[in-house]
Amino acid sequence: MEVSNIEKLGEILKLLLEKAKENKEEQDQRWMYHSFEKGKSILKQFSLDPYKSAVQKEKSFEMLLKLLPSYVGFLSNKPKFPTQQYSDLLEIIISIQGNASCLVKVLKEYMIHEDLRINFWIAFGYYSL
Repeated sequence: MEVSNIEKLGEILKLLLEKAKENKEEQDQRWMYHSFEKGKSILKQFSLDPYKSAVQKEKSFEMLLKLLPSYVGFLSNKPKFPTQQYSDLLEIIISIQGNASCLVKVLKEYMIHEDLRINFWIAFGYYSL
């Protein structure tokens, strides 16, 4: 049986959260770079999935929004959390939507903490270049 896009998305988010917890004390830049590059290739494959319809895309985004509060809740307790993690999360959002218009909704609903909002936009700026 084939794994659905929503399940793939859930697994990616769980993996990011697990890695973030494992590395919360001390960040190893080599690990971060390697992880980031590997994540990018996985997400690129996911976003280019030819079988993903507009409905599946929307369902994937809805699932992301459901999972986001726990991820953001974890990040909000870590004021010095690396911007790289926001970049990873942003790449997931952008790969699902195909554009960044959903970020306004995400920020309004989940980015209550000012530091989170700033870091999120810094990470977004990286992808806008």
